[in-house]
Amino acid sequence: MKKIYIALFMLLTLVFSMNVSFAAEPVGYDDLTVLGVPYNAKKVDIIDSLGTPTQEGPRKGMDISYYVAYGGVSFNLTTGNENGSIVSIVINNRDALTARNIGVGDPASKIFNAYGTSYRINTSSNGREYRYFWGRPNTDDAHGVAFFCNNNNIVYRIVIYT
Repeated sequence: MKKIYIALFMLLTLVFSMNVSFAAEPVGYDDLTVLGVPYNAKKVDIIDSLGTPTQEGPRKGMDISYYVAYGGVSFNLTTGNENGSIVSIVINNRDALTARNIGVGDPASKIFNAYGTSYRINTSSNGREYRYFWGRPNTDDAHGVAFFCNNNNIVYRIVIYT
């Protein structure tokens, strides 16, 4: 009986001394890359990497004045000149996936498996928005990924904020 207690004690000590985490990695700059284009690319870098856009032009929005699009992926920029910086990247279809292989049409459960459950949720009549962010919320210093899901919890849009 003493041997069983010793073995049990050793097993419990081993289990509780292991540094095991089942949570997903926090969102970081690596998550802000789409189609091989990193978050800090300029307009000229995007076009050098992906070629001629399928659409481009002026766009009005917070800090956004121009966009270049490749199918269902739009890179929203600060300006239309070659030095325009990326403000956000919008994925509207399966033309691209996130760095963790989540795309439009995927169920929310796939998001949670890849990104974990440390998200902020916004709800509306259209569904839910799951936000994985860091930095100061509602400022230019907020970065991350937002997944917009319909009422069936299926992703219909992904926005990456740089």
